[in-house]
Amino acid sequence: MTDIISTVQKQDPGSELVELYELDYGAAQPARFFGGLEEDFTTVNFRDSTNTAREYVAIPISVDGFSISSDGAHSRPELSIGNIGNILSTAINGLDYEDLIGRRVTRIITFKKYLVGEASDSSSAPGVSFPKTSYIIDRIKARNILQVTFELAAPFDLASIQLPKRVVVGSLCSWDYQQGRASLSEADKVGGCSWEGRQGNLTTGDRVYVSSNDEYILNFAENEALAATTSIEVDKIYFTNNTSLMRIGAGGVQSSAGTVKEFWQALKTTSTDVGTPSINNTLFRRVVRYETYNANTTYYGYTDPRFNDYVLDGNNLWRVRKVTQVGGAHEPRADNDHWIRGDICNKMLSSCRKRFHATTGDLSYTGNIVKAAVDNDYNLPFGGFPGVQQRR
Repeated sequence: MTDIISTVQKQDPGSELVELYELDYGAAQPARFFGGLEEDFTTVNFRDSTNTAREYVAIPISVDGFSISSDGAHSRPELSIGNIGNILSTAINGLDYEDLIGRRVTRIITFKKYLVGEASDSSSAPGVSFPKTSYIIDRIKARNILQVTFELAAPFDLASIQLPKRVVVGSLCSWDYQQGRASLSEADKVGGCSWEGRQGNLTTGDRVYVSSNDEYILNFAENEALAATTSIEVDKIYFTNNTSLMRIGAGGVQSSAGTVKEFWQALKTTSTDVGTPSINNTLFRRVVRYETYNANTTYYGYTDPRFNDYVLDGNNLWRVRKVTQVGGAHEPRADNDHWIRGDICNKMLSSCRKRFHATTGDLSYTGNIVKAAVDNDYNLPFGGFPGVQQRR
């Protein structure tokens, strides 16, 4: 792009403009043609993005209405193509012109000097051109034995078509969670969520898990949590007791859960009266704990699913559904009624920040803990925001 800008800025570019066209008519390769040059060229070659030289055939072309405006109606250019000697019909393998309605036409503008074999052509790099523009053939405006005139439309100017085919609903991310991560092959990537469970600002080997409630899921032993006191230390884990929960057993039968600990992480160090940890106490944030899956351990679900047990099995984090798990009877996996994925994105900007701005450290717990300090310099993978149609 820099090369072509430099050429344009010269009072005399020293090379004539060339307009190349690609018509995708359903074959493996599009029909490629151009409108001819002052010299008697019947074909020219131009390198595509893969550095492959593509041949374009000279066909009489007349264009009108290719313009870009920031307001008003979108332009609907007209493309007239001569068919003397059945050149066009041959290029599209004899298809009827009606079959081209809805097909894509791509316009490439470059200078003659960048064609294959010219002075500025580089065999080691793709051809240089202005940004490509694509249109859809909307209708046949006129046709006769000598030529056909197509009326083109921008992809988002067609009847009943909306791009990017998603509804803005406010502050929600449209990307599939973790489906743009670097460990996937390019063919398998969906969207732009590049979260791998770890990021460049985390301590080597650390992973960050976040629940659908935007609560960190941390690896620490239950007995490592401290009883809430009048003073707290930043990043330390404290607990309160919840005695109102009911366990949900097989068949949905409820039974008393007894005393269940609820965990809180201190967000600052203070020796003043901190009050009782709660979601309304700004000195704390609620966290949940997970442990490594053990086939000999029983895992529980509760009437409040935020308290359901979390386990790590291999590289996957799971949460018990509203059914008591007997160790070994139902191993964690996605295709049963007993487990659900534990690390789930809430699709909000705050959810994204929980992951990409997290910092971790060795705080003398069983596992490394996500710290209160955040790294605001690390970029969120913007592109799906502001929010759009909510997806998993």
